[in-house]
Amino acid sequence: MNVFLSAGETVLSVKSEPMAAAPGEDIIFSVTLINADSTPAGGVSVSLVKTEDGTTIGPVITDASGVAMFDAVTRANPGVDFYQVYIETTATESIGQARFYDSNIKYPTVTNAMDDHALNEYEIATGVQMIVPAYHNVAVGDYLTYYWDDEFHASHSIEAITDLPLTLDVNTQFPPSCLVDGNYEVFYQYLDEAGNANVSAPWTLTVSGGNQPATLTPPSAPEADDGWININDAANGTDIILSYNNMQANDAITLTWQVYDEGKVVITSVQYDYSVLAADVTNGFCTITILATDIPSVQRGSADIWYTMQPANGEALQTSEVEHIGVDTVA
Repeated sequence: MNVFLSAGETVLSVKSEPMAAAPGEDIIFSVTLINADSTPAGGVSVSLVKTEDGTTIGPVITDASGVAMFDAVTRANPGVDFYQVYIETTATESIGQARFYDSNIKYPTVTNAMDDHALNEYEIATGVQMIVPAYHNVAVGDYLTYYWDDEFHASHSIEAITDLPLTLDVNTQFPPSCLVDGNYEVFYQYLDEAGNANVSAPWTLTVSGGNQPATLTPPSAPEADDGWININDAANGTDIILSYNNMQANDAITLTWQVYDEGKVVITSVQYDYSVLAADVTNGFCTITILATDIPSVQRGSADIWYTMQPANGEALQTSEVEHIGVDTVA
């Protein structure tokens, strides 16, 4: 979720490269800022402050594209170091994580890629699952977050030992961008009862013959024009607007509405199928209503919204970019 500051800058992203490193290797942070009008925020001073001991990295001045690149950080042993982003002297809510994996923690795997660490179009068509194994000493109360590279992540609270192994349907539960051609690292981390952060080794795979990169603009949620769906917005459901070039009657749309709590735990994931009407083509957009029953009670949560579109003329399936909004339906 974007973090807005009174000065007008927004922390658009905090990225680490690599996302999970071996102890002793280097991790490099980059922070991207935008202005209130969504233009790059260049010439702004940014620092990273380690939450454990206050060690400060920077300041670094953002370049013309709004990006600040920081010196490498490292760690001698497995674990996670957390760095809070400061703009000038103002602390933001944005946190960067320097993850150093423990090779003794079982890594996740991806079905249909077990033998060769690769997925082709036929393997994708039969279904892809990410499996988080039952790691050693799993305990009720552990807080698990799984990552598909930097394309997607979500969390799961361990409520019973039998929660693991955890099987996740990549085709339906993850955004389509996770199966675009490319190279990916999948891994997970968990916080134990003592608050220790533990990271698995990444499992690498290559996707070929997968989804095409997103070519459709993201859907919009008019009631979230302030960035949020609130309790009043949700009372009668909320409309999602889709508009794209060359819309045709009988285009087949599948819209995904996925809601998370404040900790990025998935609490609702539903799909709506819709066939474009002639009137939609005339209007230049179509409307799909998310039912009130599919908007859960959540405080400072969020939602991802995306869709696929199969053209009526038989051309290739297209996917949209993902729209991210806040959801707070607790009075």
